[in-house]
Amino acid sequence: MSPSQRIQIAVYRIENTLFDGMSNGQIVEIIVSTYNSKVPEYESFLEQELREGLDLQGFSMKVYYSEKNRVPKWQGFLRPILNEDVDLLSGRNKDVSFVAFVFDENNLFAVSGGQGNFIVQDYINQNFGIEIISRIISENAKVIRSLNERGLTGAVLASTKYFRFDYKLADDDEFGKLYKQIRAELDNEMSERLGFSADEIRKHVGCIAKSTFQISKSIDFSSLIRVLKNIASLLEQEPNFILNKVKIIARRGEINKALIEQLENRLYDIVVNNWYNRNPELDFDICHPEYEAFFNASDYNLLLTNTKTLLCEEPYDELTDFSFVFDALDKQGFDITQVVEIRGFLKRLRVRSYDSEGNVLTEATLIKHLHGELHLHDKIYFLIDGEWYEVENDFIDRLNRECEQVINESLEGFSLEPWLNNYGDEDQYNQQYVGEPDFLVMHKIYPDGFEIADIVKSEGINTYLIHVKKGFNNSMRELASQLAISARIVQEAQISGDFQQIIKVYEGLEEKVRSDDHYFSLIGNQTEKISKDQFLNLFKGKNIIFCLAFYDIAKVERDIVNIDRFDSNIAKFSLIELYRRLKSAGIKLRVIQIRRENPLKQAANL
Repeated sequence: MSPSQRIQIAVYRIENTLFDGMSNGQIVEIIVSTYNSKVPEYESFLEQELREGLDLQGFSMKVYYSEKNRVPKWQGFLRPILNEDVDLLSGRNKDVSFVAFVFDENNLFAVSGGQGNFIVQDYINQNFGIEIISRIISENAKVIRSLNERGLTGAVLASTKYFRFDYKLADDDEFGKLYKQIRAELDNEMSERLGFSADEIRKHVGCIAKSTFQISKSIDFSSLIRVLKNIASLLEQEPNFILNKVKIIARRGEINKALIEQLENRLYDIVVNNWYNRNPELDFDICHPEYEAFFNASDYNLLLTNTKTLLCEEPYDELTDFSFVFDALDKQGFDITQVVEIRGFLKRLRVRSYDSEGNVLTEATLIKHLHGELHLHDKIYFLIDGEWYEVENDFIDRLNRECEQVINESLEGFSLEPWLNNYGDEDQYNQQYVGEPDFLVMHKIYPDGFEIADIVKSEGINTYLIHVKKGFNNSMRELASQLAISARIVQEAQISGDFQQIIKVYEGLEEKVRSDDHYFSLIGNQTEKISKDQFLNLFKGKNIIFCLAFYDIAKVERDIVNIDRFDSNIAKFSLIELYRRLKSAGIKLRVIQIRRENPLKQAANL
């Protein structure tokens, strides 16, 4: 057999429950015709004729092909300096793609090449590979080579870990994680369960499980059909263990479909409210399921489902908040009364990312780019990669227990000034410490993009670097990340003896003396009472203690020692994650709750 007849190929599973009452053959035609309606006719995927007499082992199959010529992105850059008739300006890149659907009565699989995967992205089971690997390995099998995780909460959105030696899932702390990709090495018995013969597995077979399932071995077409036959059989069996400890809300059944509609409408209403109030910082991260490709993209653009025209004349360099969504809403001319129409628009809104050559890297609906937490009917749900997950009660119980332990170990003995009723933001709170003995206000001093602290307190051998936040909510994730960066920079300076980064902080403060802004000139004038050397002495040879100080914005003030009264699981997990991270580096973390103006009076009224 020619080597070219063997390739490594990834298998998708189409979520056919999205198409009520249709056969899998009809679903294939709908998927392809829907995609073709969005592209020029010459880029359409056309069905290819199969050979007669193929042994598909009970499956049916449809294969589609497309090719398109694309203008290289760099031609526009060079056009101003070249004559119009040069060959370079007429060159075109040729992209060829295919998608093949393999299906029986119950299962609809797909494999693709080139950009064929874009046809099926909106319909795939995001957990398909995970469902397979949980049926062919045991939790204690030492076969794991790498793990790709998405954080349900906390500061880490996603991470990938590689292991020097084979690792078992039972050794991993899965709390707060959703496994999105697992690379494993399968022994002979596991490989046989996928349909490989002894001759084919003289060496162990590897696999990659994510939204697709891929054998890390080149196989031919007949082997693919055999593997799919075994996968279909595996899907009818119970998993050996439950890999992800959250419950996915399956898109089947009237109850689940109604719940998902409620969740999505609630999410869109939050977007609408923030758009109306011009607040682009929603408590949802923006990330495509293929997050590495998405974050490494050169630029981004928007379009609507079933349309071909891009919404933005100039692409976005990055998508860090919801400003790009607000721009799209503004361009459509909506007003706040058109909530139903805006929901429909947001459901159709798609995000597309490109590499530096203009090639499409990722594309999906807006909701598949959102990652965050939503409360509905006294239950907690997480949205990740377009799928909704319900958090089980034991997850919340464990989260509260661990957070309570962290708080008990890190509550600081001293208190800060109360938060007065007329304080609107952190600026007003922090600036009250300007001129106070042993205090220095550093809020909004960002040398090289990091903030060393909002307030610095000196007390003998101890220097307290205090980071202040209004609210114990999703914004704690950003604060925890900011505090961790500050801790790393200060620790590195103390270990190396190189205090250049700390000097830049002082110089940044010094520059504010000349500011026209009242707050900045106020804090800048602190340098008249503390020299650069005196500032450095706050760090040299001192015991540095990092403090996370927060003010509770609930209608009735809560006490942080009663952590179960706080709703934000993202805030709780961010605190746990930060505590663990600093503790492992030998850095002290303290938690301070900033009380209200008259907490005793309020307590008496409860």
